[in-house]
Amino acid sequence: MKLRKWNPVAMLVLFSLLSFACVAYAGPGGFVYTGSMSTARRLHTATLLNSGMVLIAGGGHTVGRGYGRLASAELYNPATGAFTATGSLQTARESHTASLLDNGTVLIVGGVGNGTGPLASAELYKPATGTLTATGSMHSPRYLHTATPLNNGMVLIAGGYDGFNNLASAELYDPSSGTFTVTGSMRTPRTEHTATLLNNGMVLIAGGATNGPCPACALASAELYDPATGTFTSTGSLSAPRYRHTARLLNTGMVLIAGGVNNGAIASAELYNPATGTFTATGSLSTARYSHTATLLNNGTVLIAEGTCQRSLCATAGLYDLSSGSFSLTGSPNTARIYHTATLLFNGMVLVTGGGLASAELYQPVYLTPNGLFSISVTPVNAWLPIGSSLNFKATGTFGASITQTLASVTWSSSNGAFASITNDASNRGHAFGVSSGSATVSACAGSICGSSALTVAVHSNLIIGSQPTDTARSTFEKCDDSGNRLLTGNLSIPRADHSATLLNDGHIFVAGGTDDVTSWQTFDQNGNVLSSGLLRDGRVLAAATLLTNGNVFLAGGTSSSGTWEIRSSAGALLASGNLNGSRTAGLSAVTLKNGNIWISGSALANGDACTWEIHNINGGLVNSGSLMSCFGEAQVQVLGNGNVVLLGGGNAPGTYEIRSQTGAFVSTGSLMNAFNQGASSVLLDNGNVFIFGSCHITNPEPPDPNGCGTQGSQSTWEIRNVNGNFVSTGSLFNTRDGAGAAVLSNGNVFITGGSSCPACWEIRSQNGSLVSQGSLFNTRYGGHTLTHF
Repeated sequence: MKLRKWNPVAMLVLFSLLSFACVAYAGPGGFVYTGSMSTARRLHTATLLNSGMVLIAGGGHTVGRGYGRLASAELYNPATGAFTATGSLQTARESHTASLLDNGTVLIVGGVGNGTGPLASAELYKPATGTLTATGSMHSPRYLHTATPLNNGMVLIAGGYDGFNNLASAELYDPSSGTFTVTGSMRTPRTEHTATLLNNGMVLIAGGATNGPCPACALASAELYDPATGTFTSTGSLSAPRYRHTARLLNTGMVLIAGGVNNGAIASAELYNPATGTFTATGSLSTARYSHTATLLNNGTVLIAEGTCQRSLCATAGLYDLSSGSFSLTGSPNTARIYHTATLLFNGMVLVTGGGLASAELYQPVYLTPNGLFSISVTPVNAWLPIGSSLNFKATGTFGASITQTLASVTWSSSNGAFASITNDASNRGHAFGVSSGSATVSACAGSICGSSALTVAVHSNLIIGSQPTDTARSTFEKCDDSGNRLLTGNLSIPRADHSATLLNDGHIFVAGGTDDVTSWQTFDQNGNVLSSGLLRDGRVLAAATLLTNGNVFLAGGTSSSGTWEIRSSAGALLASGNLNGSRTAGLSAVTLKNGNIWISGSALANGDACTWEIHNINGGLVNSGSLMSCFGEAQVQVLGNGNVVLLGGGNAPGTYEIRSQTGAFVSTGSLMNAFNQGASSVLLDNGNVFIFGSCHITNPEPPDPNGCGTQGSQSTWEIRNVNGNFVSTGSLFNTRDGAGAAVLSNGNVFITGGSSCPACWEIRSQNGSLVSQGSLFNTRYGGHTLTHF
């Protein structure tokens, strides 16, 4: 496809003819001029920073008879109405994207440069210093693409134009490493499409233009990106093919698609319903238009402003009201604009900038609160957040007749930005970031109605609970920092040995079962305080537990109830229970797959289904089952970055690994360099490799095999395997390990604690296996304890 070329000089003349004199005031529902930018811009970006200021970056402008891209950037201050210069881009660019990251920095990606064509480079703006620095480059240069921050903190870059063709490829930017990695490709190449993050965490890609002559290039197709699987799947189609349209998430969770172009400007609009995967028509725009802006206001309506109306620029604006499903005119902008930006400010007004001009305007809504809104609640409640990590908050509005909505239209704030910040830009809303140790109140407001929740920020830490059944230390816990230093110790109200510990989304731990009280559960905070408690449906000793994608906890098998499973909410409520397909005694594994299902396999050596696997859905229902190529009783199981499952070692196959797909299909098998039997431990490293170490020590056997270890393993050895099971490296541990705890720290290192061979010692290893440090624990922690990293 050949994109339409703009005539910058002709466009500038048209802008000048349509400009009006500055006005002094506009009441509710009207536009008023504010300060002007230092230079005229179009196809630039505008990002609302956590401070409430707006970053204007790059774009293009006309100088005389020439046209160039800009490297300059400036900040708009709503308190003064003035623009001031800030650090410049490393590379001049237009038609790029700007995404607010959870930590408050802004990711600038791609675009078109001066004389360079499409760009693959990216840079980061740091508000604290006002500077832009280069970060990793994309695998493909692109412009007119989309960039969508995901709930996991990564940014999805999709589609665009590379100078020759529209792209189907997509990439993920990882802020922790500053790198881009390729993810699944879209089913259709597209540019000038829209990408909208849904409440379920998936991304709706809609419309756009594909390769070929226009207007036949316009697309009606839509697809969904699932971050859990890294894949795109088709969803319902638009009623009208369109590109250069807008898409905005509404308080109902539906998405408003409006306007666009397809053999002329389009007036129609439609709603996407994630629950059904379908598009349905809604009211039409008062004027057909494309290349306009759509801004969700605090009151839940959507402001549609300016753009191109057929062959001329639009100097009009309208409001979409979902309750009536209709558009109505609102105050007219003072200047017609195209390729401009519109940004919702903390005060509920909308800042409109550029469009080939230096001027800017403010739109003042008639009201700031959705009709019928009674109250707002913010979750999670009383949350905890480690320094340097982020947490997603949700605002739920209650309306008449107890109707509730997840509010996308609120303004978020933190009572103390020195401890915790929270995002507010349209690209990223409601993500809190831990800045330093302390407490803050997170609030969500729509006009005068607000809701709030307390947030505590602290350093990353590690909580060790319990020990083996015969050790008195099973009645204690201890907390360490990421360097192994002891922070505190304490006593447990219920001794714990051979229990499970699951880290919840709210930063608490769900602890279940164990030899001393097989049916009890408790939730702990990061300091070892018990927050709530209750009883399980079935006894659980040496059971498996995994956190589901919806935040619930799945418990399965164990020596007390080898044939059952149960699902508990994060508050401990029993949601569902049922029977496993096989008998899963001690030594089983349960992990959550990227598609949301649950993989269950293995059992003890002497009994149960050590040679089989089964997959259950998120509600516990059986999906599929089958046999493994080898028996993996008491094996280590990890979900790889590509979604596959790897089984490593165990009492039946200590020198073997096997990889299965998410559906259970056989992928590959091979031999390990070392023999890792039922005493081994493993973690998935941040770089995607698997780190496995230790084995059962034959002279000091531990449950679930109290009579011996079978084939003696490599209790003094570690080994690293990549995503395909291929050998990476191996080496020796500082101490022998049998049933040790293992956790990946915030810096990517591996924290190893206790085990029956060295119960009072710990060591930290880097991602490549080298020893970082080692030391002593406060209490003995034999096999049977749990280690949780916060």
